[in-house]
Amino acid sequence: MDDQETPSQKDTFEISKIQIIIPECAEPEEAPKKKKKKKKVKKKKLPPPVILTRSLATALRLINHQQVEEKQRIKEIEIRKKALEQKEKMLKECPERFSRLIL
Repeated sequence: MDDQETPSQKDTFEISKIQIIIPECAEPEEAPKKKKKKKKVKKKKLPPPVILTRSLATALRLINHQQVEEKQRIKEIEIRKKALEQKEKMLKECPERFSRLIL
């Protein structure tokens, strides 16, 4: 009879016992662990002459950069002036052609 299962036995199932395991937490008051501090890596200090030459070099670079920018600004201003002069000249020569042009 055990070999043959009835339809009611197929639908049933058994519930087994479940055991829950909770690990014990160590209390922080018992053993506070000291964290080791990492040693800071000290940067090697450069000798004063090296620092002075580097600062002078950066100052010279900045001055040269400013001079180049100033020259570029002057060139752009001259180009704009020449373009305006050319427009005025073209207006004087043939005003019908550039009647819509506003300065």
